Amino acid sequence: MWTLKIRFFNKENILNKLAHKYDVRLYGYPLSTFTKNDKLYVNAAGSIIGSEKNKIGFLKELKKSKDIKNIEINNDFIIICIEQPKELSKLYSSELIHIKPVTITTKFYQEYYLGSWKRQNLTAIINLNAKNIKKEILKLKQEKIKNISISKIIPDLTDKQFQAFKLAYENNYYNFPRESELGSLSKLMKVSISTYQAHLRKTEKKIMEFFYRYIK
Repeated sequence: MWTLKIRFFNKENILNKLAHKYDVRLYGYPLSTFTKNDKLYVNAAGSIIGSEKNKIGFLKELKKSKDIKNIEINNDFIIICIEQPKELSKLYSSELIHIKPVTITTKFYQEYYLGSWKRQNLTAIINLNAKNIKKEILKLKQEKIKNISISKIIPDLTDKQFQAFKLAYENNYYNFPRESELGSLSKLMKVSISTYQAHLRKTEKKIMEFFYRYIK
């Protein structure tokens, strides 16, 4: 199968702007599209990752955006109907396969990992042109796909579990050799070592159980 990994940079996209503003990341999939009054609308679903305070601010402002036509929120899971530039309609073609969730980062870009039986369907994505959008092609190649996850995107983590894991990851706790210790990480989170360790271990257990279901 032909595959394409590509980033779309756009500081005007409401999801990109708010992800940057509130320091959150989003992972999700487009579900369907439709046109109305010569406008393109995309139904999408996904999860938000960030601190509880930031997620609340993100969602509160997102609901006010004129680009969001409908929104349903259940904790960290959202379903939205969002207006998108018509020039991007080929990005939602039924001939494309979303190999991984679309990632929306704090750096104003959305990353897509797409597959198709035909190379020209992917080159059409590379050739897309829309106002205020820049592209970065990470790869275009033929490869065999190992796995596609179309169900739950991330495990359920509490706010404190997410914070503990984020601190550990960003401070290279999982590097070999480790570049940070539980003591310094617990101070950053302003909790005791035992409390921090409990949050981190619960997080690691949830993550391992979540991914084990896909490989057992």
